[in-house]
Amino acid sequence: MYKRLTAISAFSLLLLTFLVLWLFAWPKGHDRNVYRDYSNKTKKFSPTAICQNRLKVCKDIWFSQAPETRLHYRIESASSALTFEPRGTKIDIIEHLEQMRCWMQDKITPGASVSQQARYFTAREGTYNFLSQQLLADKATLSLYRMPGDRLPEIGRMPSYEPFLAGEAATVAFSVAGNTPKFQANDFKASMSPKE
Repeated sequence: MYKRLTAISAFSLLLLTFLVLWLFAWPKGHDRNVYRDYSNKTKKFSPTAICQNRLKVCKDIWFSQAPETRLHYRIESASSALTFEPRGTKIDIIEHLEQMRCWMQDKITPGASVSQQARYFTAREGTYNFLSQQLLADKATLSLYRMPGDRLPEIGRMPSYEPFLAGEAATVAFSVAGNTPKFQANDFKASMSPKE
């Protein structure tokens, strides 16, 4: 008698468990429709831009030149706002730089006494686009230096050498295509220092 009662109880408990799971856990046609509508709405939804504020930013960019030399570009900024902005299937990463300084090695002359030619420019603000690898700055002061060695001056320090060319440009643009950096200064008004 106990065996029969135990079997009926176990069967009833099992049937009740399946019934509860089917009623509350198994998705119904209505549930599938609601889920499909929700997933279609989220696909159409495009997230907004995300911004990160940063202080004392420094970027170092290196380019291969000759077999054994590399050109060094350094972009420094007192503060910046890094923005991640969705554009279709890609995310555009743009950094808005404030109080920026930039050192760019144009060429390195190897030999017994290694020397370099470098550009230095400052601007109140600029924009660096990570996808296109392009830097744009308005109202920049630009100087060209010839200095000994193959390293840029330390961060925040100016060389003791006078620039051989200095002036102001309405806009400055720098971009990278492969291993070839391109620099352009628009409406550049300059003066040359006398050769020593």
